[in-house]
Amino acid sequence: MKKFVLLLAFVLPIAFAFTSTTDHCTTCNTPDNVRKTAKTSTTISFAWNGVDAADEYILRWVRQSDSATSGDVTVSGTTHTFTNMTAGTYNFYFSSKCGLVTSTAFIVIDDVSGF
Repeated sequence: MKKFVLLLAFVLPIAFAFTSTTDHCTTCNTPDNVRKTAKTSTTISFAWNGVDAADEYILRWVRQSDSATSGDVTVSGTTHTFTNMTAGTYNFYFSSKCGLVTSTAFIVIDDVSGF
């Protein structure tokens, strides 16, 4: 009997550690209808449709000519303006974060040579 109780004391915490909770998503949709809403000589703005389960959105740009990057930018809404831009062609990445799950990225390529 002591071995059985000892085994339960060891196995139960491990079993519960691998159970999922209902407050975290298992999938997360990619933002859709991403669109450029404005552009100036040093800024570019985007908007997108919200994802129902998203807690936040992770954005990033990468300049094609030298791979410079903004790093991850986390926003809670469905619009964002990147500032201090310089001339070049950029890849803009948009992901949703739902609990612990992050969606694949939606990519927009824009030539901002007008800067």
